[in-house]
Amino acid sequence: MPTHIEFINEATAISLTQLAPIVSAIQAQINDDFGPAWGIGASLSLLSNPKQANPSCWQMVILENSDQAGALGYHDTTPAGMPMGKVFAQTDLTYGSSISVTISHEVMEMLVDPWINTTVFNADQSLCYAYECADACEDDQFGYKRENVLLSDFVYPSYFWDPAPTPAPRYDQMHHITAPWQIIAGGYMSYLDMTNLSKGWQQFTTAEKATAGRMLPGSRSERRKIINVNRIRSTPRY
Repeated sequence: MPTHIEFINEATAISLTQLAPIVSAIQAQINDDFGPAWGIGASLSLLSNPKQANPSCWQMVILENSDQAGALGYHDTTPAGMPMGKVFAQTDLTYGSSISVTISHEVMEMLVDPWINTTVFNADQSLCYAYECADACEDDQFGYKRENVLLSDFVYPSYFWDPAPTPAPRYDQMHHITAPWQIIAGGYMSYLDMTNLSKGWQQFTTAEKATAGRMLPGSRSERRKIINVNRIRSTPRY
């Protein structure tokens, strides 16, 4: 069965009327851009009432304020164990970030790695990277519009190839990235140093400086680095 994602709005910072064109634009992004690049498709629907949610479907929930370290959004699992994305509309506005870019970002990353458990090694296996398709190019300035809605740029599977093939393939949707593992302004990549696993998940930023133990302020993040027992679990509201 094709993946179906239900959008649930529990925020006051964005209305259903404002959210509807965003969902439509992301559907076009999946159909025309992301899907052909990754070989992954999905159908999206916006619920008018959270009580209509189907527990067997994936979910994208729009909430007010971040519940985890100032993150603008992340993907996790529902209480029933299905993939779920969270986006924090008011937190996005507080940091001056685009809500539509954050939603697009989380939808694509959830489709690529729904269980938040996929990683990929570099060539010498010294580093293990999170398989996240939008972190390296997540900044709003690198996004693009579909149906007049600003959406997130995203990397292609070739971004994770190491060493880079010749001739160089396309590494991201908007041609901002020119090599595997490259991180452009405002982006980051999570990684494990296999020579020192005691440090846990760390981050490379554009300056390639590890920012271990914290998420960048106002970043769109994933919960891979938060140990399960320390996670703030999602609770059903419907």
